[in-house]
Amino acid sequence: MPVFGVIVIYGFWQDEYLLGFLSYLIINTCDSLVDMSDISREDKGMALHLIMAKLCLQESKQVMDDFNRLVRNPTEDSQRGHDLSMKFLSIADNTYEIAFPNDPDIEKAKKISESLERGLNINIKNMDMVQNQNLFLAFQIIYLNEYILKMYK
Repeated sequence: MPVFGVIVIYGFWQDEYLLGFLSYLIINTCDSLVDMSDISREDKGMALHLIMAKLCLQESKQVMDDFNRLVRNPTEDSQRGHDLSMKFLSIADNTYEIAFPNDPDIEKAKKISESLERGLNINIKNMDMVQNQNLFLAFQIIYLNEYILKMYK
């Protein structure tokens, strides 16, 4: 039975930007939900592998091989994805002003979030735990949604 959220677009899981963004987003989200300070690096890798196996089914071994290669030798794209995932999470936990003061990526998202505040006024279930809903959504639109649409339309 297919898992909700499985992504089967050719090349999606080989995209170094997306792999950097999504894998570090998964790792750091797990880390924020569960105290992983005493968990070995290998066990964290196994947790990521299990999640990736659900998301990308048949490609999970190749995805994890690519991830491990990029951890050892990051490319410009994978590093950019990693960096953006850190900014994305800092918006979610409201630490972005301290962690990334005057950051151009966040400033760009702030401009978009102002139009979201004026035009959408939406409240997505469970988004109330994200203190900066509109900024969070704007960042996602710019650095994830638009990228995916551009690359995999």
